Amino acid sequence: MVKINSLLCLLLCFQTLGFAQFGEQQIIDASVANSRSARAGDIDGDGNLDLVTNSNFGNELIWHKQLDGDGNFSEAILITAAIGNVEFFELADMDNDTDLDIVFLTNTIDKIAWLENLDGLGNFGPEQVIFADHYGYTLSVADVNGDDLPDIFTTMVFVEGGFNVVKFFWLKNEGDGSFTPNFIEDSWNELTDVIPADLDGDGDLDIITGVSPVLAPGAFLWYENTDGMGNFGAYNFIYQHDLFLEASYQIVLSNISHSDINGDDIPDLVYSVIQPETGFRIYWMRGLEATGGFSNPIEIDNPPGEYIIDLQLADIDNDNDLDLVCGLLVANDIRWYENIEGEAVFADARIVSTAINEIVSLNSGFIDSDEYIDLFSVSKVDSKVAWYKNLGVLNNPEFDSYKIEVYPNPSDGVVHVRSEVPLAQLRVYNILGQEIKSLAAASSIDLSELNAGVYFLKITTADGQQLVKRILLD
Repeated sequence: MVKINSLLCLLLCFQTLGFAQFGEQQIIDASVANSRSARAGDIDGDGNLDLVTNSNFGNELIWHKQLDGDGNFSEAILITAAIGNVEFFELADMDNDTDLDIVFLTNTIDKIAWLENLDGLGNFGPEQVIFADHYGYTLSVADVNGDDLPDIFTTMVFVEGGFNVVKFFWLKNEGDGSFTPNFIEDSWNELTDVIPADLDGDGDLDIITGVSPVLAPGAFLWYENTDGMGNFGAYNFIYQHDLFLEASYQIVLSNISHSDINGDDIPDLVYSVIQPETGFRIYWMRGLEATGGFSNPIEIDNPPGEYIIDLQLADIDNDNDLDLVCGLLVANDIRWYENIEGEAVFADARIVSTAINEIVSLNSGFIDSDEYIDLFSVSKVDSKVAWYKNLGVLNNPEFDSYKIEVYPNPSDGVVHVRSEVPLAQLRVYNILGQEIKSLAAASSIDLSELNAGVYFLKITTADGQQLVKRILLD
């Protein structure tokens, strides 16, 4: 009996640590010195997820090419050097030629610039300056005016009348390599995350942001895109918590996500709080309606550690709801929280890995050729870039008795599903694991508006079984 109880304890501890969901750390590179962040994307158009990293205190941008779709990567490939302390960068198709370019913000030279992917194979041209001579501390990329060109949101410091004024604005992508500033608001508040999202359900992108406690302590704001063309109204308060108002230290609201996590088809808010007096917490706020209304904050966890890195949403266990994943800076771990039954009730943290020293970036996506979302990490002190294979053991649907066929594959647009059983849902994901389209009770789905590349089609049957198929769009 003692042996049985010991074995049971071992199994329970093993499951709690979460190593059963993810495999061991697989090192891509152990010599990426002083990296600050990373982004995943298909840089060379081969359908595999590559990784771009800023290294050498942000003075270099490098990328690691995935060689085979099975998680084997090349050595570091230099994109550009001596660009000056890159704080933030994003991957986006800035010139609408179907490949990923790089937009970055640097604070030693005070500029926003972009690098063109010249041939779609990861060969980049010289930097092209977009906006310069002002210190900046946020960078987001999204099409705000509906012209199918990615625009840029940023906050920068301007000196006016001897005072520092924070200006929040967006840069309109004119499509010819030039960008036009459109100012949204002047403020003495420090904005944290700037997240483009459709808060009022009218089909265009509004803006969610958090502010520091200068004028509005620990508050969430949103700005309505009044006409779908990037003309924004005055800010609206989302929430301001008494906990934040009572604190005597600066509070940072960060890692903001806007997605439906409780299955009611209304997007919710998930975010983290960094506040020395009350600890470091993860919260969510239930979306009450598609007009910017939210519930009071609901605490998910109060994890140890000094800083929560890249808190994000992803369907880790492949059960059609969004789980949470993040890194902890001082505790030196990567962890995920299962969304139980898709109702935003989260299980205790499961540890993915502790083989890191000062994590600075965490990304998710379909790294290898299976149907499960994997993880990338970059850690600073040990100079490591690594990935973690999602083994999928918490969700193993049985399709042996079903015959399901997806065709044509490759496809030039419409994908059909032939099934012996009724279908409940078709969901399409990009290689980052982001849902981009969904249809209920359908046997075909039109993807002709998407760029060529690799996508993942998740099929859910009427009795709740699930299957994910990798599809290629020509």
